[in-house]
Amino acid sequence: MNVLLTLGRMPKGLELARGLAANGCQVFVADPHKNHISRYSNCVTQCFTVTPPNVSAPDFVDDLLSIVTAQSIDLVVPVSEESVYAGLLTTRLPDNVNFFGPDFETARKLHDKYCFNRYLHELGFPAPACALPGSSEAVQLIQQHDAVLKPIHASAGIDVLMLDKGASLPTSTQRPSMLQQRMHGRLLTSLSIARNGQCLGTGVYEGTIFTGSVAIAFERVDEFQAASDFIDAFIEKTNYTGFISFDLFIEDDGLAYAIECNPRLTSGIHLFENADVAKAVIDPNHAAPIRYRQRRYFQHFWPSLGTTEMSLIKRGPFKKNLKHFLKSADVTWSWQDPLPFVMMNFCSGEILKKYFSEKMSLGEATITDIEWREDSLLEVN
Repeated sequence: MNVLLTLGRMPKGLELARGLAANGCQVFVADPHKNHISRYSNCVTQCFTVTPPNVSAPDFVDDLLSIVTAQSIDLVVPVSEESVYAGLLTTRLPDNVNFFGPDFETARKLHDKYCFNRYLHELGFPAPACALPGSSEAVQLIQQHDAVLKPIHASAGIDVLMLDKGASLPTSTQRPSMLQQRMHGRLLTSLSIARNGQCLGTGVYEGTIFTGSVAIAFERVDEFQAASDFIDAFIEKTNYTGFISFDLFIEDDGLAYAIECNPRLTSGIHLFENADVAKAVIDPNHAAPIRYRQRRYFQHFWPSLGTTEMSLIKRGPFKKNLKHFLKSADVTWSWQDPLPFVMMNFCSGEILKKYFSEKMSLGEATITDIEWREDSLLEVN
């Protein structure tokens, strides 16, 4: 089977590529960055440079369709923030080419933090209160709860503002934003693989080392049945197909409150045996359990190393960071496929350039050309 991944710069895409290759697939990778870690993997057949989707969504889709045709692709799998744009493919792919993920409208709805919150209420799930800035509901919310003001489309913790109960609300925001009740329970993240409303596997994990609000190291946790129950019910009610991730809080009442949804692949893939994940993706009839890896602790080595070092210099949580750094496995390293790890820093030139020259966070610099933007040109032929 020939499989096209719509991004290659992140370890999660590389992990999936390795699993697909283990199942005998020819793996092709598209990415607006010419140089990225998947290009150096012996599990990838060929890489292609495509138009950044938030520069021109039509050209991005056309580039992907050209690859599908030229390489006789059987299956397209979106990977990261570009997945909303990739959903535009679902109405244009040839009948013999499958797409493992939600269509454009579904991805757009779930990625939008405000629409997702409203959707949870419609489906009868517990959800934090939310409102749009400038509304009377927003004024009432901040008078009753601690709150979070955040862009409805941004990822990687970009432009998130924590507000205490009774605080004054900003008169304007740089991006379309929402005000959400701040939860105070235990924050967890999940990744599930689903097909036609059936959850094929779920991993729940918790951040252990952070840069800003973004976890760069994490630990698998197993004891939260409320999270699994919510995820299974959501996937069934929405008849979802593809990868889906939730950020959720387990509160004192024992319920799981989802605050965000990522209708795409996340770092949670590193919790699983990648060959099992890939088998579930490529085989519609696959029913075997998706096994966890024996390890429970994982990290993105280079940023975790830098953060741990800086926590010593700046008197941060150094002992905690060092503990997790020493016991966590890097998500990129593989004895059978070593070059992506070795070339990681060399591959990060475009990201580091934005980080230093445009004063972006690393998370923002990684996704600035692929993140979903409502004002993007969406008309496609």
